[in-house]
Amino acid sequence: MRFVATPAIYERVPSITGCFLEFSMGVVRDPSSSRGGMLRFLNDSQGCAFWYLYMTPSGDHCILASDQWLDGGDDEQSALDPQQYFWCAQSLEHFLYRFWLEDEIWTRVKRKQPLSPEQQQYLADAIAARHRLPAPSQRIDGSHPTSC
Repeated sequence: MRFVATPAIYERVPSITGCFLEFSMGVVRDPSSSRGGMLRFLNDSQGCAFWYLYMTPSGDHCILASDQWLDGGDDEQSALDPQQYFWCAQSLEHFLYRFWLEDEIWTRVKRKQPLSPEQQQYLADAIAARHRLPAPSQRIDGSHPTSC
């Protein structure tokens, strides 16, 4: 809550693609047995991608990404396709750090500036992991465990 309620904080996480904070009007219920729900919080400026905070009743959470825009209306529950949502990060903090770091990397590359050792390591890790798919336990498709 502090992140979204404090412009001085969230303005420190730039978006080279014009992504913006906007919350869904309600929580989208998870159709699986976990009884969790998703709250849309970040939107791509062209409507190509949306990020959701997925929360369970036990307090676990993670970040999901999709190309589906949902606002939490009751009529959307039946149209929800869990196969269209992908695990993106283990926590909001982890997601925001990666989002910021990737923006910083892009900016430095574009300006032909050297990358920091941390940025170089992040790219090396991303390249090494690019062929791995999420494990079934990381998918929100009705067969996942109740925690993220």
